[in-house]
Amino acid sequence: IIYCNDAFCDLVKYKRHEIMQKPCNCEFLYGVMTSNVSKTQINQALSRTEETQVIVLFYKKDGTQFLCNALIAPVKNEKSEVILFIINFDELNEAFDNRSSQSKFNYK
Repeated sequence: IIYCNDAFCDLVKYKRHEIMQKPCNCEFLYGVMTSNVSKTQINQALSRTEETQVIVLFYKKDGTQFLCNALIAPVKNEKSEVILFIINFDELNEAFDNRSSQSKFNYK
């Protein structure tokens, strides 16, 4: 991770300096209920060059769970080489716990 916005930090309850340089598969947000299928989908998306969407259960720094729709989009240079990924997360609060708020955040 080379950048994350304030909304992502607020959502996951980590400070920016705690997130920077972490692996972009977000394994630091995995917990006991994060499915192996979701983990595999994220890793496969990062090894491909196509946009991929994954629903995954993550954990905040304080241990609370949140269901997330992760959109993983590769960014390519003029030679069609992937130079970075933009990952956008939409917290799926309503589907997970019937709250009406929704957060959007992303990082590069």
